[in-house]
Formats: sequence, structure tokens, C-alpha cells
Amino acid sequence: MNLVYGGEILELLDLLNKIKDDDNYTQKQKSLAKYIIENHIRICFLSLATICDECGCTEVTFLNFCKKIGFDGFTDFKNTFIKYIEENSKKISYKTKDYNNSVLEEEFYKNILESEASYLNNLYNSIEVDDIISISKNIISSRYIIIFGHDWSYNMGKFLNERLRSLNLSSILVNLNDLIHTDYIIKSIDKNDYPIFFSFPKYFCGSQEIGEGLSKKSNNFLLITDSKNSPAAKYTNNKIICETHSDIFNNSWVSPLSFVNIISNMIAVILKSKKEKNNGNWEKNRAS
Repeated sequence: MNLVYGGEILELLDLLNKIKDDDNYTQKQKSLAKYIIENHIRICFLSLATICDECGCTEVTFLNFCKKIGFDGFTDFKNTFIKYIEENSKKISYKTKDYNNSVLEEEFYKNILESEASYLNNLYNSIEVDDIISISKNIISSRYIIIFGHDWSYNMGKFLNERLRSLNLSSILVNLNDLIHTDYIIKSIDKNDYPIFFSFPKYFCGSQEIGEGLSKKSNNFLLITDSKNSPAAKYTNNKIICETHSDIFNNSWVSPLSFVNIISNMIAVILKSKKEKNNGNWEKNRAS
């Protein structure tokens, strides 16, 4: 189907809106149209079996409906929505705040520094040393540390990924823009893996679905985000809040970057201590 990329997906949604209210279609077809409309963001994360289970229909029924609205099959149908989300995820908006030119430059810069310092102070006051140690030990003991991110959140994940690799830890970085790869990785997560999800504004449009998917594979995946009310926050109790809001330009990344530094240094200390302990035991056994 060559119908539905970018704004043209509105044509499909408009068609589905007409179907759900058209008595020339069966009740099941109308309910399927309504389901797709209500779930058009998350549908690209779902398997055919899951969709059919939620819709209460057979796979044959759903496939026939896909063909009726112009798709070659389920893959064509799903890829259309994947493409739509990928295209929209690339859209980035920047913001700047007008300020009175009469304000002295010194005061302007002072306001910026005070704002950045407040983010660091809030981070410091919101986390306990025991939490940092626990997260660090979870990372060290994991089979793989799997890091998810999108847009600027992906850059934060990339920074952590490079730090972990420099410490010889097995980490995997996943760009949420690649939805097919993301879906594959989430399905492959093992109980011995440690997922870490960086989720900051502009939030990835499928953040809730990613959070829900990770919660099913990991009892307490780590969410690093800007607010306890962010889209994926309800899916884990294991979250670190790093404020990023800025009235000047885009977001401030001083807090999440600092957290990555804190975690990296704690991991390095634990690994060094562990190595020294092992060396001490080896020397002791050798002497005996």
C-alpha cells in the first residue's frame, strides 16, 4: 500500500472513522476500525496475535480487514504505522526565551548558572547512596546492560554506553527510532539482563508501550527521566529523576550527564575494590 506516510496517515484514519459509523460494514469490521483509530500509535509494537486477542477476533478476520482497507497484508499494515512514527520522531523543535536587552549580561549568565546548579542540587537531594550502589551492582552483575533512548535521550544513553564499555561491561545501545530492532531486543531480554530507559522531552511517542514492554521482561527496569509523571514512569519503581527543563534553549542536560558520571564512577570503584580483593585472596592462597 502506498497510502499512508507522514500526514497522509490522516487519510487512513479518516477512512476508518467512516467505516466505524457505516452500517454497510459488519459490527466486527466497525469495531476493528475503532480499535485501530484508538491504538494507531501503539499498534506498531504489537504482534498480530496480540492485536487479535485484544480485538476478540481471529487472525484471518483481521488480515481480511487489512486487505479491505487497502493493505497487502499485516506486514504492510504494520510497516505503515512504523514509518509514520519514525518520520514524526525525527521532528525536533527548539525554543529560545526572549529576554530584555536592558538586563545586564552578568545577571543573565548568573541566572543560567544558578538554574544549572539547582538541577544538580535537586539530583543530589533526590537520590541516596544506597540507591547508587544498588544500581551499580545490578549493572555489574547483569549479563547485558540494554540501554534504550530516542533523540537527545539516545545521546544520554550513548554516553552511558561508552562509559560502561570502557569498564569492560557488556552493554547494548538501542535507538528507539528503529522500531523493528527495538521490538526484537525487548523480546530478547533475559531475566539476567538489566534494561535502562532514558526518557526525556520530547518524549518518544511510544514511551508508554516501551515502558510496558520492559516491565513485562524485567521486574524493575531502570528509568532515567525528568519527571515522576513522564509517560513510562508508572511501569517501574526504579527511577531516577533528572530535571531538564530550560527556559533559555532546548533542555538542560547537566543533571542526566552528572548522574551518568556518578554511576560510572561508582561502578569503577566497586570493580576496583573487587579486583583488589580477588588479588589479595590470590596472594593469600599462594602464600599458604
